[in-house]
Amino acid sequence: MTWLISPRKQTPVILLTLFMMLSPLANREAQPQPSVGSTAPRASAESVDVRVVQNSSSSLTVHARKGELEARLSVLLKDNSLGFTLHRGPGHGTGEWPWFAEIAPLLQACLRTVVPEPDRFPGFRFMTRLAMYPEMSGRIALQAGTSKKWDHRFGRPRASFTNNFVLSLAVNNDTYPELKTLFASHQYQIQLVSLERVSIAPVHALPYHDILVAEGLSPQWLVPYDAILHFQVKHVP
Repeated sequence: MTWLISPRKQTPVILLTLFMMLSPLANREAQPQPSVGSTAPRASAESVDVRVVQNSSSSLTVHARKGELEARLSVLLKDNSLGFTLHRGPGHGTGEWPWFAEIAPLLQACLRTVVPEPDRFPGFRFMTRLAMYPEMSGRIALQAGTSKKWDHRFGRPRASFTNNFVLSLAVNNDTYPELKTLFASHQYQIQLVSLERVSIAPVHALPYHDILVAEGLSPQWLVPYDAILHFQVKHVP
């Protein structure tokens, strides 16, 4: 078997950066939306096409395509660093975020390609944007908007720092079950350890605003919807 990342005797640290280069504040076309408290609808059975491009002796790119969605996983072999971007085909606005069920097969394919045998890689770090996942972003927005500790007029916690407040919401309310399930299927346990760069927006500007309003939030309230999330991922036999 050809390893895309060479196993090491010591525990390797792999940095996966999962970014979606789209704005969550633009309009998106109407589509069925699951509750922010539930998982997304099932994805189609369409297969994922994967190809690997060797850019140099120390870097390569894994391309995973499923219909109009394409994931690109850039791998720096020297320091076991991975960068993940997701793109949509022509004809889609910049705010049309896919639900997790659409993203999952692409991330699954990339992980299988880069880390084919999890027991050879005991742990790594995983970094991603909250707003990339409408379900998770919506849960944070809803939890903040309904919390007495959050000042929705000014878009900040009444006490403590914004980063700490949002981290507490995410950790204590099981905000990312989809990621937990996906990584568990690869024999990994994922845990959120920190976050930074929290972004705030009015409810009406978010793509899932109708769900939040139905839950009692005012369209004008300011809520957190995005942040850079840092996870620790460990192999669980």
